[in-house]
Order: sequence, then structure tokens, then C-alpha cells
Amino acid sequence: MESNIIRILHLEDKASDARLVQRTLEREGMAITVTVARSEQEFKQAFEQGEYDIILGDYRLPGWNGIDALRWSRSMHLDVPFILVTATLGDEQAAVCIKEGAADYVLKDRLERLPVAIKNAVEENRLRVERDAAQKKLRDAAQQYRLLFEANPTPMWVARIDDKSILAVNDAIVEHYGYTQEEFLRMSILDVLPPEDVPVLLARYENQFEPQVRHVGIRRHRKKNGTPMLVDVTIRDIIFQDIEARIALLRDVTAQLHAEEQHRSIIHGAPFGIYRVKADGTLLLANPALVTMLGYESEEEILKLNSADFYENPDDRQKLLNLAQVPGVVSHEMEWKRKDHATLQVRMVGRRLKIENGDDATYEVFVEDITERRSLEAQFLQAQKMEAVGQLAGGIAHDFNNLLMVIRGNAQILKELRNDPAKVDHHSLQIVKAADKAASVARQLLVFSRKQTLTREPMDLNATIADLWKMLPRLLGEDIEMHTDLDPELGVVCADQGQMEQIVMNLAVNARDAMPKGGKLTIETANVHFETTAIWGAGQIRPGEYVVLAVKDTGSGMSPETQARIFEPFFTTKERGKGTGLGLATVYGIVKQSNGFIRVDSEAGRGTTFFIYLPLAKDAAIASAAPAQEVATAGSETILVVEDDEMLRELMTEYLSSKGYKVMLATSGIEALAVFKSGIASIDLLMTDVVLPGMGGQELAAALRELEPEMQIIFVSGYTDRELDDTILGEHSRFLHKPFSLNNLAQHVREVLDRKAKTA
Repeated sequence: MESNIIRILHLEDKASDARLVQRTLEREGMAITVTVARSEQEFKQAFEQGEYDIILGDYRLPGWNGIDALRWSRSMHLDVPFILVTATLGDEQAAVCIKEGAADYVLKDRLERLPVAIKNAVEENRLRVERDAAQKKLRDAAQQYRLLFEANPTPMWVARIDDKSILAVNDAIVEHYGYTQEEFLRMSILDVLPPEDVPVLLARYENQFEPQVRHVGIRRHRKKNGTPMLVDVTIRDIIFQDIEARIALLRDVTAQLHAEEQHRSIIHGAPFGIYRVKADGTLLLANPALVTMLGYESEEEILKLNSADFYENPDDRQKLLNLAQVPGVVSHEMEWKRKDHATLQVRMVGRRLKIENGDDATYEVFVEDITERRSLEAQFLQAQKMEAVGQLAGGIAHDFNNLLMVIRGNAQILKELRNDPAKVDHHSLQIVKAADKAASVARQLLVFSRKQTLTREPMDLNATIADLWKMLPRLLGEDIEMHTDLDPELGVVCADQGQMEQIVMNLAVNARDAMPKGGKLTIETANVHFETTAIWGAGQIRPGEYVVLAVKDTGSGMSPETQARIFEPFFTTKERGKGTGLGLATVYGIVKQSNGFIRVDSEAGRGTTFFIYLPLAKDAAIASAAPAQEVATAGSETILVVEDDEMLRELMTEYLSSKGYKVMLATSGIEALAVFKSGIASIDLLMTDVVLPGMGGQELAAALRELEPEMQIIFVSGYTDRELDDTILGEHSRFLHKPFSLNNLAQHVREVLDRKAKTA
């Protein structure tokens, strides 16, 4: 009931009687609000629209009566006091009404009783509500007790403070200790202790009542069967059944402490370094192996440092933190420095720990010193390279000697057949063919060693496959059934067009050789997304968007031993003289140089599938091919040729001079810079090899650009151990890969010079 206003619902069909009742109550000074209902419908509707503190009802109504209203309100669980206000009511009817739950009845000719009856009914109802609430609290408290004590999964007992006898136990302690409840209630808390610990407990036991929670610590207990336990004890003094008692929470930490001891033993005895660190570099733990590895005297000395002090390159620490944001274990190799500033090569494996309290990220890192291993691997790789050179001399050198014989022999014949144009053309063509074949082998050697300069452009892999599909049947033969499954929504990749063609061709030829009696070749493309780092064998591919090229065959397949070596240069399963072993090594080199990843899935007798994953080039557009145009090859401009090979320098000079160009020569970058600064002539175009003694081609170009920002440059090279700098290659530069035809050289020269003229 809000404030002191009594809200009344009055069931009365006579308006005059209703007004009389209201005036009677108001004369007594009662603060009331009255809602009058004249029928069953109005009565029920009133309860839907409001709340009331008391109901007044006439016993007799047309079609309904007060006893019906009382029964309906009780059926609806409306605990509102009900007083009958009626003209006449016999004793028998009055008894029925009281039995049905009426609080009182008042005759209309004695309305002076009504104010008192209402006040008494309202007060009794208030007391009843408060009593019910109190009883509910008691029931809830009892329920909480059962949940907190009896149903608590932690073993608990309640024991007297004075004589330490056990008064109550929960189900968890009965199950964990092995005693029944009846046995516990006949015991003292001393009965679960080892005999030698009883005097210790008695000496420490406090008999004074202290209601606050206290953590006692680790104690030794025994189960009924004698099994020892280590128990973490927390206590609080309470009044239990009018007795001063002590409730104890007994958490068995035997396994936890044993595991922690093992963990400490593993960490301190581990042969590799282990440390824990916060994101800001604060060290929390360092084991003895890490102390020794870094050359410090003690763990305390290391813990005074920041983990950033370990890294030779500060950027490596941030790189490792970035990797650790991905769920799971991350691995990385980098250089560290010892206390004496010596450099270590280390392999680090770490993970982010789950911290329940606090937001500070904590990492656990395992460190292995691989300095000696990497040194041995480098020596082994060098030995392999030397072995590869021997294999090259024993295999491919034979082919080169044949090609050189063809070139030399045809050149000698040309000298003797100068007056026979038809034969001159024939032998000249043979020289060109032999040179092209030699260049192809050289390109393969550069690719598998990943020393070839790539021209990466956005490309449609599906279109490349479609173009190659027209010529593959002639290459593979009629007994190979060919199929494609190309994703029409395939993303764009940034790669070298020619090398992607070479991948498809090499894998197709490899598949053909695995199906000597015919079979099925399938080429598929698709878009793939990796949520987390994918690991296959010794390689791993980072999360992100990729385009996958899959080449499947139904051939003989490969054993695990063969799969482990297929990408090695010069390794081949073919008969002697039928393969150089460069095919798959070439594919591997192209993929790695294109920032991709290659995976093989094969089983002996069940075919092979090669998967090539290339990073998706987001927001890259494929340039439309411009129609081919005839390009002039002659001119009169001045070209500075920088080439350290005398014969090649002489060849380019003679050829360019024959086209009308003025050619100036230099054998090195330093000499070329001196020629330019001399001002002997105005240089229109610089043509320079990338690899030169002393000052290289890129350094020369950078120096000349400072003097002449719009200098036109053509870089040439057949071998480079680094890609050309994007700041050097631009709209005023081009790249020609050796060997190139002289016609191709003339076209590039003319295109560059014409472009300069248009922008001038």
C-alpha cells in the first residue's frame, strides 16, 4: 500500500448505497480512493486496470453475488482482504463467507463498524505479507545454506571450537575423504591428521572466537584409506546451533602442487632457455639455461633487464609480438646478443598465456641456441652446392658443349659459304636456335636458384591457362585426357606472365612422364582463405587471401622418400639422359620468388596433385593489352653503353652504330660517370649492365639521376642477386634480360627515346 491512502474496490449495484459507504468512511477521516463495480464484468475489468488494498462487496447482486466474487478473487490468487457489506446476512451464510476467506462482514444498517473493520483487515493483511516475506527469506536462507554448504563441491566441515569435534560435513568431504557422514560426526578434526602433525596443530589452534575469514595455509591430511593429501585450509568462526563453531573449506591441492613442482623442475632442468615476459618487455621468469645461453651470472641479473635488450635487431621483438596476437604457438628465428655482445642465432617458440586476473598480456617463450646448427647447415649447403656444380658439369655441361659445337661449327661454315645466301640463312638460323636453347637452360638454372629478375604484373591466371590449353594436347599426346575446373570469380595475382606459363608447362610435362600409358590431367583454380597459419611439412603459409592453382594427374604417384627430394636441383627419377632434374626445382624457385607456397599431395600408385598458392593482389587491375605497333629501330641520338664484357660491348656498339646512333663506351660505373660529367656530348640514353665491377648499374643510375633527373635508362642483366630498386625503375627506365635479340634491343632503345621526345 502506497502512503496512507486506502484503495477500495466496491462491488455494489445501487449507486445510493455506494455513496453512503464512501461518505461514512470519509466522515471518519479516512484517506481513500473508491472504484465502484456494478456487475461481474465491471468487477473483473477493474482488477485488470488497477490494484486495490481492500474489496467491499454486497452479498446479493443481479445475476451474481458477493460469495461468487470472493471465490473468483481467491481463484485468481488475489490476496486482497474481502469484506461483505450487505443489508441482511444470516449466521449460516456469514459462516460460509468467513470459511471462504472473507475478512469480515458489516450490515448496511450498522455502517459505523465499517471504518474499523477496514483498518483491521488492511493491517492484518500487511502483517501477513510481512510474515510471508520473512518466511520466504528463511526458506531462501535454508536453500542458500544447502547450496553453499551441503552442495558445495569443495570439502567442508563445521567443528566445535572448544573440543574440535565435528558437528556437520557436506557431501564433497564425504566423497573425497572416504568416511561416511555418521563416521565424521563421531570424529574430531585431529583424526584426519598424521599423528606427528597433531601437536603442531594443537600449538597453533586458536580457541578464541573470531568471525572474520582466515587463510590457514597448506596442511597435511589423510583419507580413510591412509592416502596422504596436501590441503589448503580457509576458516571462519560461526554460531552453529547456538554453539561457537568453526567452518573450514578444505581444498585438496596435492595434484596441483605436484604439477607445479614438476613444472619448476622441467623449467629449471630444461636444456633450452625459457622465460616469461610481459608485453612491455618486463621479465617475470628466466631459467638457468637462458642465463647460461646469454652469458649472465644469475636469474636475478637477467630479471633486472628488459627483453628488448636481448635482440640484435629491435624490430624483431615487435615482429614476434605481432605474430603472438594470432591464437596458438608461434615460431621465429632471429639474432640475439649475449652479455659479452657476441651474436647468437636463436629459434624462438612462444605463446600468449591466459591470465584470469588483470589485463596485462603475458607470454611464455622457449629459446633454442641454433648458432652452431646454422653454421653446420651453411657448411652442408655449401657442400651441396659444390656437389651440384659437379652434377652440372657431368650432366648439363654435356648439352652446353653440344650447343657450343653447333654454334662454332655453323659459324665456321658461314665463313666458307659467304657467296651462298640460302645456306648462309640456314646456318645462321641454326646458330640462333642453339643460342635460344642455351638461354633456356640458363634461365632454368637462374630460376631454381631464385636469381632471376622478375617482371611482376597483375594477371589473370585463368586466361594464362586458357592460352596454354590450346598447345598442351600437342605436348602431352593423344593418350592424355585433359580437363579444367577454373573458378570464374578467380582473384588477380601479381606475377611474371612467362614464369607462370613455365610452371604450368613444367608440371604438365612432369604429369605426362608419370602417365606413360595414358591417364587424366586436371588443372583447377580457386580462391582460398586461411584463418590461421597452415603448416605442411617444413613450410608454412600465413593467414590471408590466396589464389590456388592445382595440377592433378592419375599417374604412378610418389613415395614419401621421393616427395622429400622432388624440389632438389638435379634430382630426377627418370632414366639417365632423359631429364636434368631442373623441372620441379624451377617450379619451386618461381613460386618462392613470387612470394608463394607449393604443396604436393601424392601416394605411390594413386597419382599426384601439386598445389600452388599465390597471394591475392587486392585492388589490382589487369592492364589491357595494347595493339601491337611497328616500332622504328634506327636513330641519331647519343647512347652511353656501360658493359664490362669486351665482346658484348663491341657487339652492341657495332649494332647500334649500324642503326645510326652515336655510341659512347664505358667499362664500369665510375668510368661512365666520368664520361657523363666530362660534357663531351649530351647523353640521350644510358644502357648499363646491373652487375658491374665497383659501382653497380643501380648505383650509377642513382648518381646520374641526381645530375639529370629525367635520364632515360635501360638496365640489362642475365644474373642478379637482388631485385631492382623500385625508386630506380620507373617511367624513365626499362629492363632487358640477357640474352636478348639485337632486334629486341633496337626496339627498346627506340621506344624509350621516342617516349622521352613525347614528354619533352
